[in-house]
Amino acid sequence: RRSGENISAKEVEDTLTNHPKIKSAAVVPVSDGNRGEEVKAYIVPLDGETPESIPPETIIEFCAERIANFKIPRYIEYCKTFPLTPTGKIRKQILLQSKEDLTSGCFDRTMKK
Repeated sequence: RRSGENISAKEVEDTLTNHPKIKSAAVVPVSDGNRGEEVKAYIVPLDGETPESIPPETIIEFCAERIANFKIPRYIEYCKTFPLTPTGKIRKQILLQSKEDLTSGCFDRTMKK
């Protein structure tokens, strides 16, 4: 939930993976003092693509054309791979536990850095 609005992680992930340069995406909530939670997207680029070839601003613009503004990820972090379960599902709990501050070291669309 972001500012009282329900957000389907699957909907945002499906939107992100429809981007022609994104292989996989995982969306998780990040605690936020003002809005309750914010949306963070972990992105695995397609082979041959890099964060430079798909900058966060491009991803934000792609989402803005397809989903409501409140569903657009505030934070974007790039990964080479995701931790997977034996059945191939993304282990989001490991992503959530990967660092103490999930907002550090990633793009913040409100700060544009």
